[in-house]
Amino acid sequence: MDAKELVIVDASVIIKWIVDEADSDGSKSILKQYNDGEIELGIVSHTFAEVLNILGLKKNELASEFFSYLLMLEMKEFKIEMEAIALALNIMKKYQGVSFYDALYHGTALKFGGTFVTADKKYFEKVWKEGAIRLV
Repeated sequence: MDAKELVIVDASVIIKWIVDEADSDGSKSILKQYNDGEIELGIVSHTFAEVLNILGLKKNELASEFFSYLLMLEMKEFKIEMEAIALALNIMKKYQGVSFYDALYHGTALKFGGTFVTADKKYFEKVWKEGAIRLV
C-alpha cells in the first residue's frame, strides 16, 4: 500500500471551508480528498488558534460549531519542532515580509515530506522556489 500524500493546510484554506467565497473550490476539493481517504491532512499546532481568531472576527456566531467540526475531522496535528522552526526562520531570512506563522506551516511540510497548501497568494508568490508548496 502506498503512503498517502501529506498535505499541510493553513488557516486560509480552512477558513474557505466555511466562508462562502468564489474561489473556495480548490480548498474544498482538499477536504473532499481527505474525507475520501486519498490524502493525509495535517495542521500545525497554532492552526486552531489562527482559525478561531479569524472566525471570531468574521463569523463569530459560527466559530464554536465550526471548531467542533474541525476536531471531528481528526487531522494530524504537528507540534512545533526545532527543525521546522529552523526551516521557517530560514524562509523568513530569505524572503522579506514573510510571517513566522506562514513560514512555520511551510517548514513543517518541508520537514515531514509533505506539501504546504495555502490560499495566501502573496506568501506563495514570494516563496514558491522553496518547493513543497501549492496555491489553491
